[in-house]
Amino acid sequence: MIVAAKPPLTGRAHRPTHLTGNEHRPRDPERQTVNDHLDTLTRMTDALNASTRGQLSQTDMIRQWRSGAASLPLPEKFGTVLADLLDRIEASALFSEESCSFSQKDLLNSLQVWADKARAKLTSP
Repeated sequence: MIVAAKPPLTGRAHRPTHLTGNEHRPRDPERQTVNDHLDTLTRMTDALNASTRGQLSQTDMIRQWRSGAASLPLPEKFGTVLADLLDRIEASALFSEESCSFSQKDLLNSLQVWADKARAKLTSP
C-alpha cells in the first residue's frame, strides 16, 4: 500500500492565495446583524417589485420570500401572516382575476405592508 506524504504543518491554516478575505460567506444566523436582516428584507422587496413588473415569476418571488423570511428574527405572528399571504398569492395565480375571491394586486400590496412592518420591527429598540 502506498501512502502519500502529508504536507508539512506550518502552524497556520492553508488559505488559497486568490482569496482576499472580503468574499461573501454564509453567516452564522446567530451572528447576523440588523443590517444583514435589513439587506434580506430589501432583497425580498426587490423580488416583489420585479415580480410586479413581470421580470420575476411569482413562483420565484414566493420562494425568495419564504427563504428570506425564515432567516429574519421576527415574532411568530409575522410568519403566520406571511404564510397566509403567500398561500393566497399562490392560489390566486391559478384563477383569473375575475373568478378569484381576492385581488392579486391587493395581496401583493399586502406583502409590501408586511415588509414595511417587518422593517419597523427589526429597527425598533
